[in-house]
Amino acid sequence: MKNLRLTSPRLSIRLLLKSDLQEMHALSSIPEVEKYNTLGIPEDISITKAILKDRIVDNKIKNARNFYFRD
Repeated sequence: MKNLRLTSPRLSIRLLLKSDLQEMHALSSIPEVEKYNTLGIPEDISITKAILKDRIVDNKIKNARNFYFRD
């Protein structure tokens, strides 16, 4: 699962990386996104960092299920 990447002309899907922190935090902080996010808006980036770290670890020890989507 290390290099899993799915791409199309409009979308790229890959496993989460540590370098996704800033974009993940920015996306999670948008009020319109928050209503669909069961975790709510993170208080600060350290909360997002902990969530991201857990998801990256999960991808390594389980079947991958935490992905990054980019159009």
